Amino acid sequence: MQGFTTYAERRIVEALEGKERANLQLGRGWSGLKEEMERFKDRPEFTKLKTNQEGVDPDEIYSQVPYEKGCQFLIRLENEVNSTCLYFINV
Repeated sequence: MQGFTTYAERRIVEALEGKERANLQLGRGWSGLKEEMERFKDRPEFTKLKTNQEGVDPDEIYSQVPYEKGCQFLIRLENEVNSTCLYFINV
C-alpha cells in the first residue's frame, strides 16, 4: 500500500509542480532505496515489499523499501502498459 501512496504523491507533484520536480523526487527516492538495500544486505528478507516481522522490533527494520520499491513497480507497470491506463489520479 505504501508504494501506491508514494506513486500518487509523485503524480500529484508532477501535476502541480511539473515533471522536473517529480523526477527530482523520483531520483532522490531511488537513491534512498539503494541505501536501504545496502543497509539490509545481510538481512534481505527486509527488502521485500511484504515482510514477516514476527519477533522483530519494527523500529529496527523501518525503511523506505516498501514505499520506493512499490512506487518503482507501479512506474514500471505504467511504462509497460501505458500511462493513461494507470493515471487514476486525474479522474
